[in-house]
Amino acid sequence: MLHRLKGSGLPNVYLNGGVLVQGAGEEQTVAYSDLDGLYKALARAIALRLSSMSGGELRFLRKRLGMSQSDVAALGDKTDQVAAKWEKGILPVPKAEANLLRFAVLSKVGTQRDIAWLASQLTRDVIAPVIPYVMTFDGIGWKHDGSLAVISAIEQAIPVAVAAIDAAKGSSQHAVKYTSNRRLDVQPNNFSQFKETSEHWQEGIV
Repeated sequence: MLHRLKGSGLPNVYLNGGVLVQGAGEEQTVAYSDLDGLYKALARAIALRLSSMSGGELRFLRKRLGMSQSDVAALGDKTDQVAAKWEKGILPVPKAEANLLRFAVLSKVGTQRDIAWLASQLTRDVIAPVIPYVMTFDGIGWKHDGSLAVISAIEQAIPVAVAAIDAAKGSSQHAVKYTSNRRLDVQPNNFSQFKETSEHWQEGIV
């Protein structure tokens, strides 16, 4: 079962392993294995995702880089009020500023191969489906699991799609039943439409 990461400021990050939950209710405590390593792997995954950067992702990367809103605004000769609106989702994050942050992050937590790959993709206009980040802990470190991310996105979308179909039909007798705890039997190679042509897909980067 995937565990949703709390405290990162991002609502769409799920963990596969590396989580210790103790107690229940108000007494419950949650501990994460190598939290710093988890945040570094997550920052790399965000930097390598080519779709439009969200305000939450911008804020996460900014904090990982130790930058203020004024620092980010200065990248494009903007005011810190504008940068605050980016992070709140009031204004879209400009592609230029997003890419500058991507390169800054990869210079710290990525590889030269990551940087070269990102540079080769900057001219592409990517319209990607909303896919969560799924971080897997293998007992040694964290990495983004692109296959599980796609599966998780589809599982989350099914109840919404079923509800929409049912509403469109206007009759509950045609409703499609969905069991929320049922695991989809799907394989990553069924999602060719989501795959990037680069080798980063094999490394779990979406």
